[in-house]
Amino acid sequence: MATLLMIESWLQSTGLALPTLLRDSGHRYVLVTRDPDLYRLPDGAPHPVLALAAEVVVAETNDDDALLAAVDQVATRHPVDGVLTTCDYYLPAVARVAEGLGLPGASAAALRTATRKHLVRRALAAAGVPDVPFAVAADEAQARKEAAGLGYPSWSNPST
Repeated sequence: MATLLMIESWLQSTGLALPTLLRDSGHRYVLVTRDPDLYRLPDGAPHPVLALAAEVVVAETNDDDALLAAVDQVATRHPVDGVLTTCDYYLPAVARVAEGLGLPGASAAALRTATRKHLVRRALAAAGVPDVPFAVAADEAQARKEAAGLGYPSWSNPST
């Protein structure tokens, strides 16, 4: 029987199926979440992700240091055999946790790149793979400037 860490989860699809599959396969998981109330059904009942967890650990899952500190506490109580998530947003966090625990898996840097489109495009460009022109913008003004630089027509904003 493996003990797994689940870093957050989707509420539908694999988030519904995985907890039961893990239980039925004889494994247990510790849910690490910033807010257990996210895993409540509309009637207040616990979502399967919450209901089937062997333990629930509350930690800021969007803060690497806080997440790693919480995971270290879990690892002192029992061995951790793997780290997973059903939410692609948390794949880099899963990789960081696995690295921190000395578990095999994709590197955090690779997953950070793979889950951010502009970083994928930069990596492809660096490898010489052709792509369409693109730009990254932090705000509307920069988006307008970058769009014009890519040859898109200007647009008007009715709120200005």
